[in-house]
Amino acid sequence: MSELSPALRAFISLLLLAPSAGVFALPAAPEPGAVRIERIVITGNRTSEKVLRRRLPFSEGDALGPDALKEARTALWDMRQFKKVEVSSSSAPGGGAEVLVALDDGWYLIPLPIYSGGSGGGRGGLVVSGMNLFRQAESLMVSAFSGPAGSSASLMARREGRFLSASVRRSAFTERLYEDGAFSAVSGFGRPQDEKGGDYGPVASSYRRSGDGTSLSA
Repeated sequence: MSELSPALRAFISLLLLAPSAGVFALPAAPEPGAVRIERIVITGNRTSEKVLRRRLPFSEGDALGPDALKEARTALWDMRQFKKVEVSSSSAPGGGAEVLVALDDGWYLIPLPIYSGGSGGGRGGLVVSGMNLFRQAESLMVSAFSGPAGSSASLMARREGRFLSASVRRSAFTERLYEDGAFSAVSGFGRPQDEKGGDYGPVASSYRRSGDGTSLSA
């Protein structure tokens, strides 16, 4: 038999030594899977449980990862409406995990009357601020003002990262032409000035103008 070539001898040696060196070794068996979440229990909440579950990074049937409880606490604190957030886990009867979310939340409604006055009159209104009134983790601000220059009302609402703003306004102002040819448009506080004497002298003529406006953004 002819002698094997050096290249062939090297290849045969590689085949013989490869198993012991681990070159062609089979991959290691996967580690056992993480514990599955069998049940999530939420207590102490006024906020709707559906809203809270949407904030959690897991649900029933998911694997309970090593950082899952910490991520859940962070997500709930980021809602900025709880006095207490505790997230823990324990063994469930079926062999999985039970996650307990203990919260302390609430709601508020704050009315704030506002009045501004001038030499001839004033303007008044009301601002109402509220949070979690409808158990949806929402925040609301409603305002309404009225005075000689017109009236306005607005609504601002925020819920789960979505924002809505709407406003309506009716304005009214007095335009005056003075006897010396000067012109002014006054909108603001107070009653229309006496046409016999305005801020800049006798008024030749004046009239009231009004306009409406609305805005909506989301």
